[in-house]
Amino acid sequence: MIKNIWNKFLTWLIGLFNKLKADIQKVKEIESKTVIDVVKVEQKAISDLQEGEKFVCHYCNLEFALLAKNIFPVSVRVLYQDNYVIGKGVLCPHCGQTCITG
Repeated sequence: MIKNIWNKFLTWLIGLFNKLKADIQKVKEIESKTVIDVVKVEQKAISDLQEGEKFVCHYCNLEFALLAKNIFPVSVRVLYQDNYVIGKGVLCPHCGQTCITG
């Protein structure tokens, strides 16, 4: 009788372990797809601004020409939410502040 209970418990435990293992694999697949989507959005964000284009700083209100080295992807938290939006950051050569566009 004890052997029967022990065998049922081990069978249940092995089944639980296999289910958890499958769930972990699903989460890993979802995470890898999310990372790929974020990389695609970041690459698109950089290509929207053209080098040499004029831009006005939000902080010092001075105009400057964009340089490729001063354009970079940024993620900004949406106000009052836990979501993040990926946009473009532009470094102002005059005041050194990061302006967020897109």
